[in-house]
Amino acid sequence: MTNSLNLPTNPSHNDTHSTFGVTYTYDSVNDVWLANRPPTIDDMVDVDTTTIAPTANQVLSWDVNTNNFIPTDGFDARLSASTIDWSAVQNTPTTIASYGITDAYTIAQVDNAINTIELTPGPQGATGPAGADGADGATGPQGPAGSSGGGTTYGAVGTYAFLRSTSNSVTISPNTDYSGSSLNYTSIHRSTGNNILMPTNGGQPVGTWRSMGGGTDNVFGGTNWAATLFVRIS
Repeated sequence: MTNSLNLPTNPSHNDTHSTFGVTYTYDSVNDVWLANRPPTIDDMVDVDTTTIAPTANQVLSWDVNTNNFIPTDGFDARLSASTIDWSAVQNTPTTIASYGITDAYTIAQVDNAINTIELTPGPQGATGPAGADGADGATGPQGPAGSSGGGTTYGAVGTYAFLRSTSNSVTISPNTDYSGSSLNYTSIHRSTGNNILMPTNGGQPVGTWRSMGGGTDNVFGGTNWAATLFVRIS
């Protein structure tokens, strides 16, 4: 008889033969070779389960270093251990959609959202409280000198004079400006009969004069002039 174990042909009863580390004895009654122990996969010449003892769910993989099939973790075990680098994965997708993710923003959507935010300013907030006053600034340049005040020079700007209207029967209004050509220096005196008389002409002033009082002519018969106090303003 022949078989894959290369057992002898035409054996006699109780003949023995060893192969792959197992001894077989021939039983001529039943025409069968009986092993002295059950064979194992390690009995094969290119399988080594002795150097590295197998564990649950391992598979045999070819080891180029020993030229034997040795126990290794299966594909599922290697995945669960998360020891596979991305560099070892081929034909990986290049877009989110290729991964089957359907609820992620696209680059175009994100860019549009950013541009909208930049181009559409929000409402202006309320004005905040005013800060404290700053320090006083430097003193500015001195302004021009003002006009001189009243003096004692006869007829000068700022001096006062008692003047009358040059026209007969004219009323002088208070705080009113008059040309010097319409006025005369004057004085008053009392004559017999209690009449108040003014000289007809005491000289004519120059410039512009402002009345500091008011008056009207008094009718005593004859010529009457209104007179009051004036100040020269120009």
